[in-house]
This record gives sequence, C-alpha cells and structure tokens, in this order.
Amino acid sequence: DHTQAGILADTLGNLALALEQAGAYICQHRLTFESYLRQWHHQRDKILAWYDERLMQYPRSVAVTWQTSFDQLSAPARQLLQRLAWLSPAPIPESLLEVPIADSENATDLFVALAELESYSLVSRSSDNPSFAVHRLVQEVTRRQQDGLENAHLNEALQWLNTAFTGDPQDVRSWSILNPLLPHAQTVLMYANTAKITSTALLNQLGLMY
Repeated sequence: DHTQAGILADTLGNLALALEQAGAYICQHRLTFESYLRQWHHQRDKILAWYDERLMQYPRSVAVTWQTSFDQLSAPARQLLQRLAWLSPAPIPESLLEVPIADSENATDLFVALAELESYSLVSRSSDNPSFAVHRLVQEVTRRQQDGLENAHLNEALQWLNTAFTGDPQDVRSWSILNPLLPHAQTVLMYANTAKITSTALLNQLGLMY
C-alpha cells in the first residue's frame, strides 16, 4: 500500500533507524502499515522501546539509542535539548540561543551546547542560514523522558519564546525576527495549553502576528 507507506515514512520523519524498527516490527507481528500506524498512535512507548536483534540491522531501538546519547551529554546540552523538545520540528533560528531566560546557562554556553548536540546527531544545522532543527522523534522521546518533572522544561521553553517574541507584530520591520519563531510559539503554546499553563502575552503577540 504505497499511500500508507508514504504516511508511515512521513510520520516517522524518514528517520532510518525508526523505519528499520517499524519494518522489523511489522514483519514480526504480520501487520499492515495501517495497523502499525494505529499502534504507533496508541502505544508509542511500547513501539519506541521494541527491538529484535534477529530482524534489525541496528544494534539498539530508537528509545535506547536516544538514552545512550543523552547519558553522555553535558548538563547544558541536556538542558538545551529538553527545552528544544517542546518546540516545532521546523528550523529554529540560532538567534534564539542569544535570548536568555531565568536560571539558565548563558548565551555562550548555549552555542557550545548546540555544537555538542550536533556532534551526537541530535540536531542538524543548516548550511544555508544560521538555523538548526531537532528531529520530531528525538523531540518525542525527549518529552516522554521528562515525566515527573512537573513541566519544568516546558515552562522554560514557554518563557524563552515569550522573551524572544519581541517587537510589533503589525510592523513589517519585525517580521524577519518573528516569522521564524511562529511555528515554535504555536507549538509551545499548544503543549502549554494541554498542561493548563497560560501565557497571555505570547498568545496576544501570536494573535496579532496572524
């Protein structure tokens, strides 16, 4: 089913390890692509952790691969990844790293932390402009590992975007700064709403921008 195969590949962000794991899981359980997608949406933790060395060409599952890399990160790199997990998978302008938030590392540390995340392939940096992106599955697993932290990193991300989203949304001169932040502001507000956290200022700025 080429249509369902395309949906599956897009859902997994074309990440090679995730596609390999999905193919092996589908093979072992004799599923259709559509059945696998249903399980993906309802039993995500189980599927991310599943692994069978007889069927897979990779030595670890998606979840274990993430944990192995995460355990080797410095504290600033971990904190940055945990904050980035609440943003959109869309390109993130590097200028965001220059925006400080309370009780966080300074701007220089954030650029060092970004380079460290890149060295572990946890982010990809653009060669065309000063921006980077975090794969949606890396974000997904990172968010799932934050259970019990009482939304600490979500609150950090919300403060971060609230501080960064400055300027007059109705002034065209502000658009070059605000446009790249739009998907990230929208995404962090979506997660905040689910967690019953409000940010009136950011909501207002986003509304004016749209």
